[in-house]
Amino acid sequence: MFFDTFLLNTSNLIWGSNLVYFKTSITSGQEDRYCVNDEAVKQQLVEFSRNHEEVTVYYSNDVIMWKWDCNGGDSIIYKVEKVIV
Repeated sequence: MFFDTFLLNTSNLIWGSNLVYFKTSITSGQEDRYCVNDEAVKQQLVEFSRNHEEVTVYYSNDVIMWKWDCNGGDSIIYKVEKVIV
């Protein structure tokens, strides 16, 4: 995934969550929406974004995902790795 992102800090009454918007290619106009609940993963995303680096995103969907689990995101990111070319 090309990491051209927008990280939106949001929270709800019970759990904090951050919405992240990804583009899958440089020329794409479409953005995918995910959420990040882990502060360490959030910091990695911020660093990758600053450096405009390409990353591999690992995400999951629970069988039942309540709206407050992800503040409106479609999936939860649990790991990010820089793409080594």
